[in-house]
Amino acid sequence: MRYIFFRLLILFLFLGYSNISKAQFDQERFGKNRVQHKELDWYFYSSNNFEVYYYDRGGPNAKMAIEFLESEFDKLTQMIGYVAYTKPKIYIYNSPEELLQSNLNLNSQQYSEDGQTKFTRLIAELAYKGRIDQFKEDIIYATSKVIIREMLYGASVADAFQANLVNDFPEWYIDGASLYLAKGWSREMDDFIRQFLKDNSNPKILNLTGIEAGLVGQSIWNYIAEKYGRRYVSSILNLSRINRNEENSIANTIGLNARTFFEDWKSYYLKVNEPVYNSFKNVSPKSAIAQTSSRLDGAISDIKFSPDGLMLAYVLNNAGKFKVLVRDLSSGTEQTIFQGGAQYDELTPNLYSPIIAWRDSANIAIASFKRGFTTLRLRSIDGSSQDKIFLRNITQILSLDFNESGKNMVLSAISNGKTDVYTLNVRGQGKRLTNDIFDDLTPTFLNDSVIIYSSNFTDLPDSVLTATPDIRVLPNQYNLFRADVLKDTTTFTKLTNSNSKNLLPRKVNSNTLLFLSDLSGVTNLMRFNIGNQVSNQISAFDKSIEVYDITSRMNKIAYAVRNGKESYLFVEGYSGADQFTPSTPRIQLAQAKDLNERLAARRLLEQRTAQTQQPAAATTPTLAKPQIQTDTATIRSKTSSINLDRLRFESRKGVNTENYTFDSIPPFQTQTETGKPELNRTNLLDTFRKQSLQKRVSGPREMEPQFFTNNINTRFVVDPLRGFGINLNGKMTDILDNHVFMGGIMTALDFNSGGDVWFEYEYLKSRLDFRGRFDRKTIRVTEDDITFQKYVLTQVEAGVSYPLTINSRFYVAPFVAKSQYFNLNPDSLIYGQDPDQNRFDVNYLGGKAEFVFDRTEPMGLYSYTGLKGKIGFQHYQGLNHGDRSFSNFYLDLRNYQKIHKNITLASKLYVGSFMGKNPQNYLVGGMDNWLFNEFYNPPSNRPEPSPVRNPTGVENSNILFADFVDLRGYDYDEIRGRNVITFTTELRIPLFSYLSRGNITSNFVRNFQLVGFYDIGSAWNDFAPWERVNDQNTEVINTEGSPFVVVLNNFNNPWLQSYGAGLRTVLMNYYVKFDVARPIRNYETEDLKFYFTLGYNF
Repeated sequence: MRYIFFRLLILFLFLGYSNISKAQFDQERFGKNRVQHKELDWYFYSSNNFEVYYYDRGGPNAKMAIEFLESEFDKLTQMIGYVAYTKPKIYIYNSPEELLQSNLNLNSQQYSEDGQTKFTRLIAELAYKGRIDQFKEDIIYATSKVIIREMLYGASVADAFQANLVNDFPEWYIDGASLYLAKGWSREMDDFIRQFLKDNSNPKILNLTGIEAGLVGQSIWNYIAEKYGRRYVSSILNLSRINRNEENSIANTIGLNARTFFEDWKSYYLKVNEPVYNSFKNVSPKSAIAQTSSRLDGAISDIKFSPDGLMLAYVLNNAGKFKVLVRDLSSGTEQTIFQGGAQYDELTPNLYSPIIAWRDSANIAIASFKRGFTTLRLRSIDGSSQDKIFLRNITQILSLDFNESGKNMVLSAISNGKTDVYTLNVRGQGKRLTNDIFDDLTPTFLNDSVIIYSSNFTDLPDSVLTATPDIRVLPNQYNLFRADVLKDTTTFTKLTNSNSKNLLPRKVNSNTLLFLSDLSGVTNLMRFNIGNQVSNQISAFDKSIEVYDITSRMNKIAYAVRNGKESYLFVEGYSGADQFTPSTPRIQLAQAKDLNERLAARRLLEQRTAQTQQPAAATTPTLAKPQIQTDTATIRSKTSSINLDRLRFESRKGVNTENYTFDSIPPFQTQTETGKPELNRTNLLDTFRKQSLQKRVSGPREMEPQFFTNNINTRFVVDPLRGFGINLNGKMTDILDNHVFMGGIMTALDFNSGGDVWFEYEYLKSRLDFRGRFDRKTIRVTEDDITFQKYVLTQVEAGVSYPLTINSRFYVAPFVAKSQYFNLNPDSLIYGQDPDQNRFDVNYLGGKAEFVFDRTEPMGLYSYTGLKGKIGFQHYQGLNHGDRSFSNFYLDLRNYQKIHKNITLASKLYVGSFMGKNPQNYLVGGMDNWLFNEFYNPPSNRPEPSPVRNPTGVENSNILFADFVDLRGYDYDEIRGRNVITFTTELRIPLFSYLSRGNITSNFVRNFQLVGFYDIGSAWNDFAPWERVNDQNTEVINTEGSPFVVVLNNFNNPWLQSYGAGLRTVLMNYYVKFDVARPIRNYETEDLKFYFTLGYNF
């Protein structure tokens, strides 16, 4: 049995994802796209435990990243309590914008009704955002997340099948743990949780999504580490791997029930933040003039006053879809002068673009992207001029400023994985002012020849300043610098020297600057006097300022603060009065820990020195050389001039006593000991073990193609013509999902009624997406003792798709097809008389054109919100039988309207039409995958031709193209015609999920839905149902043997309607539905109709 299962598994590895096709193949394909502006050639570095990939000139960042990961490996695995089975693969993009080209996890949030088994991959993607401190955090966050996911969901095939039957962990659990491992008790988390717990007496953390879920989770893990110790983090994670429940894991590890634990968590942060509530000024969102969407992760990424102070331009970015707005401060009116971008579901959106700057009071520069290139747009606010400058060597612009004349710009930009300061004129000519490994950010003009900017520059030895330095020596602190740009030279002067992040300098006048600083624990405004070089705090907000601007002409200041997903914009008068706030408890606790660690490190150092002094005196001069070299380095630093940077710790935590590494001292061996062979063998083994544990980095090497099984699906199907069957699908992709192989087989379980086989390949790496597909459909028809037929439709399609945006695409595909008919009944009357009647083949040449639009967003519980649709046309041209040619037009629109929380109103409109010499038929009635289904049988004296009824047993190849259309309340083939229109709407209420406040562990209960629906539809050949005389109210009565034919106009209602209710849930990982429909025919209700169906309908 195990051998048979293994053979089947190997077979399915080469199959792929599918939706069961109806009349034509592949009719249910929606989904979103990614837009690639250039093809990326990847290279990678490999080490003992990781592989880090890069492209273009991102090699130095990749080298620094892999060395940093290796240095953090022991600490990371100890905190998680797990070592990955295989090396995690980290892909580094050169900017947030280029990360959006990735195909990884494309449409991964689509829900499937299949019994799906997904395989986890240790793959993480991140973008270099222009700051080394964020880069280090992003590396740890991305790596931790993929390791934790493998730990909880497994890496082997057995683990994947097991994880498929259990619930996913809530979003806060994994994201929060990864954020904590990367950032600890961070300022962003402290700002959010302080306000979140104050505003929510009963926080519902399970309802949180996106960045808010991650920050709350980070606070929970931080609380566990602070209150109970860091070792509890790994204990809880490992217990979760066993019992598959986060609340039970916390309760069993700590010894408190979940309710008590979360109450203690809330009380801890409320109590520790009491000084902040009392000392800092609360920022009320009610006074904001603009804000981002509350549903999406957004940002107000840039703010700029016009030179005359009358206008305020700002960028409103909602999950990557942005607007540049200009506000008249006197009237409050606004106009949108530029918009673009798109909302991304599976990828981290680029919230750092666009960037804006006023050239003068009537013209504004916008730094964004066009066709993958960094572009500067110069726009007049009245729309009269629109110039562009393409900066092909710049990956992304981070900040921008004009001088007073408006002729020159200074910008901070990412190029080749480094962030430097550039000057540029309006013709696109400029030069690079800085060129080093440090981050140079947010430059601004003090005057035409003086530029103020922020940098983490510090004096380091030449031995450290290599092309790929140890990333740990690069400071996380940023200070202000002054660049005096002369004709031939540029001189740099350091203005501030604090152990904090000093960013975004803005000019007030020729002697005064404002900048942002997080010295107190919350990022607030500071004023800097250039003359005496004294800084003073001038704001005391309880939320960190992200961006700001000031106009000294109108004496106003504009600033944006964040609260979870939302970002708020405020404008108020500028006073410049000094403010004082104490450090937040987070900073105070960190300072106390620093002091304790320094004292502990000093005691350890003194103890080590005392222990080594006596052995050092007795050793030979050869053994003393390492000590002499260390002393020389120490003396050299003592005799050098005083450098304040050398007197402060580069890390706030100072020396980490938990991960302290001592210098190795060669063990002293006597002559007798060295002569013993046992000790020699032991030393040899120790040496081999130490060498194997050395951190080695190799590369770079070109990335080789690697393919993975993405998922395997099993699904029971009920085909109207072939009965109950099973569908087996699979999907295989390369490591970045640029090459996608899909395929599947379906067979009726009687193994006699027919089946389907299909295979598809997609190439998604370039601007155009290419697709090749093979389909083969077989139907066997048996009626009484006369009809025993086999029909086969084979089609090969080669298409190309052009993504217009991530939400829309245009697809065209030529294809060749062949339909075959076989008469398999040896006792038929026509057998032997006319052999051509026992075999009939039609060869087709055709084409398909289709436009697809998808703006839906998954809400969980097999529900969406948003709109999607498609419109298409395809033609089958008979080559050897021209009278078999036909065409098909179709329109499919689906809207999912959110009513409240996760209650949605889902609606679908379908319109279709067959035309040509051999038009096919739509068969209206029933439901897809309907168990215990029934077909409509017309009265014998009123025959109704249908492609699924063939009493005479003649060739009927049109059965291959019959298209079944759902309409509840009726049997299959209730009405039919060359044209069809149906509309259905459902109110979907996830009952228990809507009412529950906690985590529902049962798949059955969590996905349980109540549904109320209304369906209406009609089909016709010649006369539409909205005409007075139509196909449905006109009957043709023809009695066998009678020479008379009666045409009766009964004026029946041509529209079939129904209403009813239903249940949906997940049972054994399959989505099942039960519906009760009351049909309405000719304005009268009929008996109830019951439907038990499998699968997600729409």
